[in-house]
Amino acid sequence: MSYLSILLYILCLSVGMGTIILSYRMVKTYRVSYLSHYLYFLITYNILGFLKLLLTYLAPKLFDGLSLETLCSIHQLLLFFVFPLVPICIYFFVKFITGFLDRDLPGVFKKGYILFWAIMCLGFAMGIKFLMETKDAKLINIIYLLSLVAIIIILTLTFIKILFFTRKLADKDKQKAIKTFGFIYLFCFVCYVVTLIYFSDPYSGSFLEHFLLFSLNLPPLFYLKGFLKKYYLDHPVQMDKEPNWESIFSEYKISNREGEIMRLLFAGKSNKDIEEELFISIKTVKNHIFHIYQKLKVKNRIQFINLIRNFPGKR
Repeated sequence: MSYLSILLYILCLSVGMGTIILSYRMVKTYRVSYLSHYLYFLITYNILGFLKLLLTYLAPKLFDGLSLETLCSIHQLLLFFVFPLVPICIYFFVKFITGFLDRDLPGVFKKGYILFWAIMCLGFAMGIKFLMETKDAKLINIIYLLSLVAIIIILTLTFIKILFFTRKLADKDKQKAIKTFGFIYLFCFVCYVVTLIYFSDPYSGSFLEHFLLFSLNLPPLFYLKGFLKKYYLDHPVQMDKEPNWESIFSEYKISNREGEIMRLLFAGKSNKDIEEELFISIKTVKNHIFHIYQKLKVKNRIQFINLIRNFPGKR
């Protein structure tokens, strides 16, 4: 294996790690529950990407010289770890999209999903055992086909869900953002599939294929980051219920003056607005905000707003 190949594939892995780090920072910044599911999706997705890279490109080169039987055993072992991660990865993505749409997954779907994939994983394990004993891959091929059909159906229904349920969102900005996010993902996925079909070695893959596999999540991730940054500053008070300010003030030992400033901050008021409304100097406003952030252990207004939005015990 050439040093250039090694560097190129390190680049692929670095891109994958970059998406995880960026997503983690978004989770810490915005503290919105559905972003955690997106982070879990990216983690499992990139683990799958690494295993695919290992399976199709690195393993044949790293274990070059071993017997065909040994290589087949290594290949089957890796497949055994890869297969269960696929439904987990898809579940986190569907869960994220559902949360993004301000909805929850039905209990029937969750139970049916777990049951179906448990049967598929059991069938896959039996297929590997059957393959090792008889060298017949018929059962594994059937499981692959059923799983592929299930994945296509689930992802198609998820995209239809985006188109259908966004119409029910009262917030036009969020409605547009979710649709755009979905189309960006669809475009990236189509680009990857085209590369897979026309520009990839069916046995060892290609650098372009693997690079697109790891970078596929970057465009929608950057779009989502930009949307959230704007949205949670422009929509600071869009809540079903008023925050339980008394509980928040008691929890964080907030003074009366700090409480007044917190209410105004949450309502989207600027430092200048707060100065004029409370008849205090801009320096005093900044000092109070500094101490409020220290007590709440937040670093900026976005984190402050999301802490209040997600604080338990709303009225």
